[in-house]
Amino acid sequence: MLKMLNTLQEKHKQEILKELEIMFYRFHRYHNHYSIALFYTENHFDYEIVTKEKRFTDKLIRLEENLFALVYENADISKSIRASSKLLSQLKKSYNESVYSVIEDCREDNEGSITLHNLFNLLDFSMKKNYDNEVVDKSYLDRIY
Repeated sequence: MLKMLNTLQEKHKQEILKELEIMFYRFHRYHNHYSIALFYTENHFDYEIVTKEKRFTDKLIRLEENLFALVYENADISKSIRASSKLLSQLKKSYNESVYSVIEDCREDNEGSITLHNLFNLLDFSMKKNYDNEVVDKSYLDRIY
């Protein structure tokens, strides 16, 4: 599982970082905080549902048929988790399989690569612990370790 996630991370790292360039700029220039969430399932997503349910201001980064990222601009982690939970509940209604969602607050990371590494590590943790159909953030790790 970790090998597959590492492959996905390397495959999409530059694509995600390129999409986040404007967020980095706004973070440094205006101190706008943002969060990024990853959604993963074994098969594929119906991106019509995702597009319909996401907020207008959320940036969708479609990576694979079964993996996408959402960027929540100007939203603290609690608002981002609520938005991800709402989307996850809509996805659960459409799927009979596990959907994994992880989220990372990007306040401190001005490069993005650390955030991406943390996201994929959280996704691995979520899949190993079978935290499907819930939004996992680093507080899950804090509770365990």
